[in-house]
Amino acid sequence: KYYTPRDVVATWVPTAFGKPIKIGEVIINNDDYVLADRDGIVIIPNELIEEVVIKTEEVLQTENLVRKAILSGTDPVEAYLTYGKFLKIIAMNKLIQIHPSDNVLIIRNSIIPGDKEMIDEKEICFDKPLGLGHKIALKNIIQGEQIIKYGVPIGSALQNIKTGEHIHLHNMKSDYIPTYTLENEFKK
Repeated sequence: KYYTPRDVVATWVPTAFGKPIKIGEVIINNDDYVLADRDGIVIIPNELIEEVVIKTEEVLQTENLVRKAILSGTDPVEAYLTYGKFLKIIAMNKLIQIHPSDNVLIIRNSIIPGDKEMIDEKEICFDKPLGLGHKIALKNIIQGEQIIKYGVPIGSALQNIKTGEHIHLHNMKSDYIPTYTLENEFKK
């Protein structure tokens, strides 16, 4: 199924066929591969596809080893550390840096008000609950700076963000597509 936040009628008008297109600062050529889901879009230049497929197969093999270890009773953090899927685990295993170039940490165990974590040798005390998968700043991020997750930019800071601060739609935007939420999707 295909999803779009807007209907195509009267909003998308083709002006050319068989030509490169530019979205933000990203140029997409005819022979490039476009992969997308609800979390975002990845453009893979045709000349890199073989390298990307090889790396993807390596990652899949690693993920399968991690899954097998977890299913056999290994602690998930231990499995990740053993097989190298996640490169850095920070402070009481509540936060994970997925890629060394990331400037965000991912919450791996829910955070409750009063939880404290050491980030970049600075103690951060959280004042609100944050759920699994949310992002927090690994370092100070200045307005306009790219937010890096999985080693790739996922958006830009709308304002200055302090180390340990929650990063979400209130302080970041996508650099690729208009930000769209399901907040009012089911209200009548």
